[in-house]
Amino acid sequence: MSFADIELFLTNTPAPSGTAQDLFNELRFGQRVCRVAWSAQNIIAWVLPKKKSSGTTIEILKPFRKHNSKKKQPQQRQVFTKWTFPQQATTPSMVIETDEYHSGNDIVNVVFNQLGNGLASIDRTGKIVVWTVEEFINEWKEIWNVDVKEPVVAFWWLATERKWEFSSTGYRRAPFKGPRNRYGNLAFVVVTSSGKVLLYYQQEKAKFLSSTAQLDVESNSVITHADYMLNNDGRFILSTYNANSLSQVATIFEIFIDLLLLDEMSQKHHHHLHHPQTSPLQCWMIANVDILGPNRVLNSSSAVVDDLHADDGNGGGGPLIHMKLFSAVPDSDAIRMVLVTAQEEGNTKESISYNSHLTLYEFNKSEPFLLETEENKMLNRRTSRILTRISIQKRLITHLWQHQEELLVGFDNGNFEFRRCSNLDPIITDKPAIIANLENKFLPTPSAWGIRNNKGRDKDGDNSIAEVSISPNGTVLLCARSSGKVDFFDIADTTMFSYLKTYEQSSSIVELFARLLTLSILNNVEHTDLENVIVKLALEHGKNDFIELVLENTLSNIEGIFPTARTNTSSDFFGRLLGVQLSLFKTSSGESIQYLNALAFLQLRAVDAAFRNSYVIRNQSMIFSSDALLSLLYLTSWVVDFAVNLVRNLYEHYFSFPKDRKPEKSHLTLLYNSQSRTWLKNVLQYVSDFRKYIASIAGSKNIRRMRDYLEKDILEKRCPIKWDCLLEYVSNVTDVIEAVAKDAPEFTRLEYSAMLRCTVPRDFHTTLQETENLFKTFVHTFKPNVVYFYKNDWAKLVDVVNKARDIHPDRQCTRCGSFSSTHDHINSRWSNNYVRSCVCGGFWRKLSQN
Repeated sequence: MSFADIELFLTNTPAPSGTAQDLFNELRFGQRVCRVAWSAQNIIAWVLPKKKSSGTTIEILKPFRKHNSKKKQPQQRQVFTKWTFPQQATTPSMVIETDEYHSGNDIVNVVFNQLGNGLASIDRTGKIVVWTVEEFINEWKEIWNVDVKEPVVAFWWLATERKWEFSSTGYRRAPFKGPRNRYGNLAFVVVTSSGKVLLYYQQEKAKFLSSTAQLDVESNSVITHADYMLNNDGRFILSTYNANSLSQVATIFEIFIDLLLLDEMSQKHHHHLHHPQTSPLQCWMIANVDILGPNRVLNSSSAVVDDLHADDGNGGGGPLIHMKLFSAVPDSDAIRMVLVTAQEEGNTKESISYNSHLTLYEFNKSEPFLLETEENKMLNRRTSRILTRISIQKRLITHLWQHQEELLVGFDNGNFEFRRCSNLDPIITDKPAIIANLENKFLPTPSAWGIRNNKGRDKDGDNSIAEVSISPNGTVLLCARSSGKVDFFDIADTTMFSYLKTYEQSSSIVELFARLLTLSILNNVEHTDLENVIVKLALEHGKNDFIELVLENTLSNIEGIFPTARTNTSSDFFGRLLGVQLSLFKTSSGESIQYLNALAFLQLRAVDAAFRNSYVIRNQSMIFSSDALLSLLYLTSWVVDFAVNLVRNLYEHYFSFPKDRKPEKSHLTLLYNSQSRTWLKNVLQYVSDFRKYIASIAGSKNIRRMRDYLEKDILEKRCPIKWDCLLEYVSNVTDVIEAVAKDAPEFTRLEYSAMLRCTVPRDFHTTLQETENLFKTFVHTFKPNVVYFYKNDWAKLVDVVNKARDIHPDRQCTRCGSFSSTHDHINSRWSNNYVRSCVCGGFWRKLSQN
């Protein structure tokens, strides 16, 4: 199934008319809205249509890849068919009700912050509401709101964290993109239709500081169009235009922001200092562009050439409908801007058509003043020149979207095309260009994907391009249309994917996706979209161990930055990598041993944290917290199930296969990883200590019931092995393995590979016979046939607390679908690392209490 045929309705009704004239009027007076936002956590927010009986709402959705509905053949791996949304997303729990704050006014803009944990909604009247998420992705709470009392023409969040990036020298923390944010608090900038610029900075959870400046615009001027960009020098550039003005001039401003100064002023109570040299927010005009300029174009060599497409004397003709700012080149301070105008081409009884004109400007800094003062900086204007101008006949441009060095141009007929930001030439991508990107270990941009774009008007209404967005890792392109439909173009379903599959230097493909995964983990970006491509490559690429190679390279990258990332318990990088491993093997091959070992690793880690945080030592005795006893009882139940499953798996490994057959991979390799081995020893000992503690305090009726349930229902009925013997076996195996590990080269790499590939490293082969003898000795302590035929549901669990019990689950993981409850996470002193997310790394979705 092609993604060109997959659609999703954002609205329940089509656009009122969808005619080119309606679109032109909306674009001319700046009435277009931004109703879709895609966050760094792969969460999409959109504004639902306003109904007569209710106000405007925002829906929060977590997209995922839908499996092929065809029945799988034996040993056949799962194949994905399309991006879609879970049915649960349509329940009321996934909707933000905004009427309390927006009073039923139309929301015209939704914007996520850098991390994806903050969302701003803006309505037509100028009311701005800030929502944040803490524990559940479908439970966004309003923390602050402000009414600027006039339409907002531009809004952007300021960066809260420095991002990791990759360069020729390796991985490094990039400098702040924009103003330095010392404490990582929320901050954003608002530009109103009257030219007012407002800076808001979060000092406390529900308290924001503010600073105001005024753009140098005509009195009573109403800004209808605006765009902004962050320049390479760390300052923001703002372009504005008033469609109602007779002057037809676009004005460019530079905006300087100092959050550190704003914070210092608030502490000194200097709230009313507005002198330019002491203000944390400064704005000054740097250029003007006359839309009715001369009919000439200046190319990059400063030669004057005729514009063959211009058909009148006003620089292309017609009112301005779009403006887009971007940097000229990565390391330059030069600014470029595209202005789009449109004029009526013909008017017939059937329809009206428009010609669109694009003009590319460049703004360069003038010669600096001899005396570099703040006043001179503010007076420093830029020289402008026209680089090129093109005209597109009988098509109305409805959207401009810039990504890296490419410009996507969307049209009223539903089609779009890619053009170069440098000269507006159409991009024609060929195989050498794609191969060059792959050799440099960069993922090709959407223009190289070979997207089939054949949309047009249909009976459902207007399919003109209204909004465009890309997934956090650059693998899925979202195109929203005026009719309310959305198309997803996935790189894994385009012709571009064939180059990835057939590229001869497969090591470069491995390094490419390891680099993308590394940056995703370092920057705390959700990677569902990236995992989809890796899984499809694993299914269709020539190398059978593609996933393993990508994960090994990713770990190598992370340990190259943080040598103790795998062993440092305060670092969550390795846990994030294990979450990726869990997800990749689950979606690519079902419950493979790689998936189950990753699952066991994460679960043992979580259970160890839960027990460790639930007791104190008094007089050399272990005292468990009284309010954690019930949760620890359920965790004990899980540990027992896991222990029996482990023993059964090892029994099958040693006894169930003929000698001439290679045994299947097993959980034995969990013992060859120092962390999982330590956690296993710990949780087994915790169960033993917990059992003794419950027996020692069994005075009340409730405690006696708990003791009886532990001894009879859990240990006697479901545990045919002797607990002390199991502890002794694990301790003996630990001694054998650690004796060899002391002299093993590259020990840390070997033990991760053991768990990932589920094979004992060659350096440890000398231990195999001794560990087998230890297990066979251990087997004599119980009836092996009972263990061999004992069946439990451990392999079906994903979260350690997903068990049948009286506690009603109140949350579900958006990634793996497991259930859990608040009781498990709070009363058992659950590790803070797992409060907001499941052990697999997925976010919790709050379940309805009905």
